[in-house]
Formats: sequence, structure tokens, C-alpha cells
Amino acid sequence: MTSSISVVIPVKNRPDVIHRALDSVAKQTLPVHEVIIVDDGSTDDTPEQAARRSGEFPSLQVIRLKESVGAASARNIGARAASGEMIALLDSDDAWMPEKMEQQEALLRRNPGAPICFTGTVVRFRKRKANVVIPPPVITQRDFFRRNMAGGCTLAMIRRDAFFEVGGFRDGMPSCQDWEFWIRLAGLGETVCCQAGLSEYFFDGAARITKNLQRALEGHQIVFESIYTRADPAELPAIKAEHNKRLSELFSTHHFRPVPATRCALSAIWHDPKPRRVVDLARTLGRLTVYHLN
Repeated sequence: MTSSISVVIPVKNRPDVIHRALDSVAKQTLPVHEVIIVDDGSTDDTPEQAARRSGEFPSLQVIRLKESVGAASARNIGARAASGEMIALLDSDDAWMPEKMEQQEALLRRNPGAPICFTGTVVRFRKRKANVVIPPPVITQRDFFRRNMAGGCTLAMIRRDAFFEVGGFRDGMPSCQDWEFWIRLAGLGETVCCQAGLSEYFFDGAARITKNLQRALEGHQIVFESIYTRADPAELPAIKAEHNKRLSELFSTHHFRPVPATRCALSAIWHDPKPRRVVDLARTLGRLTVYHLN
């Protein structure tokens, strides 16, 4: 028996990893209703590789785009083609644990007011031990104002009507497409999260948006400005401190930018002068030291 879950996978030039993603969908203890792969203008045989897997699913559709429109727009195209009551997002270079669909569908059924359900993530690195990240069981829009407390798209199962009620992903976002979308979805009701690492994020540093500093900063700024128009003015100092903390992490973890990293950490202290902000500054300086020594 299949579910009423549509899986949407955007992909571009990923023939080496798309099978890993599809393998994880095929192994779900709750079989999905359909798989929709949106090929975002691949120049290799990625769409052909994906189409060969059609016999393993009740329905597999490959939508081929002549020109790249970006992952956010590709997800919207896939969602419009979906017929299931739920839309499960999966990035082509990630994967799911076998129980993910079953546990998320059950959690959404128990929480009819929740527009979206997340899971925890197993972050897999090439050269060090995997790390498991579990978001809180309930995340409100107010929580999302401070930071993306859920994570990326691979963690998400969304009610189809909620997806379109808020307008889907924002087209043209240079980064932070997921965070911006979660904020709007959380405006419909509290979001829920399975308290287990049911998604797998493979971190090898390749083709991640955080490697493009300019696009990362542009995306963050768009999200920050949208939050400042929604948030309670009394909470803005603490919110801006969290945003500066995030930028200091970006400058010190993914890029060696000592001056802006330190400036952002100090700005967080200025907005929210509490002991933990001093600890954050110390951590920023520590990350910069390690980055420099490596």
C-alpha cells in the first residue's frame, strides 16, 4: 500500500549521486505515491540515469528543463506537478533513512494544524565521525526569526495545500531559500519535528552555496530584512544579535574573513550584551585560529 506522498527532487549534473537519493526513496517502509525529478538543465546524462529507475516506484516522472532556473524554482515546478497530499523534498546529493516517510506522515497525522514536519539529520563527513543534529520537537515562527532551527529541504515533508497557500519557494533567492520558506510556512501554525536522525546530509564541501560568499550574504540579508518587518520590535535586539552570530560563523567557518567575522561577533554583543555573546566571540576567534593553522 502506497501513501499520498509526492517526492520532489531537483537535480543538475549529479549522475554520480542521484542513485543514492533514489535508493533511499525505494527503501522507505511507507512507499511513496510518486517521485518527481526536476532536471534543472543538466548537460550530462543525469535525466537518463534517473529515468532508468522508473520501474521501482508507482510513478516516476522526470521533468527536463532546457535552461537552469535554480533549485528553488525547480522545487516549485515539481510541487505543481505533484498530486499527493504531502510533498517530501529531497536534495539529489542527500538521502533518507528507511523510516522517514512513515514517521513523518504519522507525526503530521497526529498534528493536523502543523503545515510542515522536519526530522533530525545525520551529517556525514569524509574524514571524521558523523554528527547527528536534532531540532526541537516544535518550532514556531518566532523561533525561526532568530535562526533556521530546522535545517535544509531534505528534512521537510509539507502539506501540499500549505505549500501553495504561502506561495512556494521564493524564486531567485541567492541562498537561504529554505529558511525564508520555513518562516512563511510557520506563519500558518507550529511546525513539528521527528526526534530522530532520519535524513542524511553528505558534507564534502562541493557545490554548497556557503562556498559562494557573496550569494550567501545576499540571501541572508533578504531573510533578515523580511524578519525585521514581522518580528516584535522589543525582540529585535536579540534577533539581530543572533543574525550577527550567524554571519560571524559564516565568515569564520566557511571562509577565512577575520575582520568581518570579529566585527559581527562584536556587533552581537552590542545588540545583546549578555555573557553568552562573549562566549560566541571567543568561539569565533577560536574558529579563525584553527582555520588559519590548517
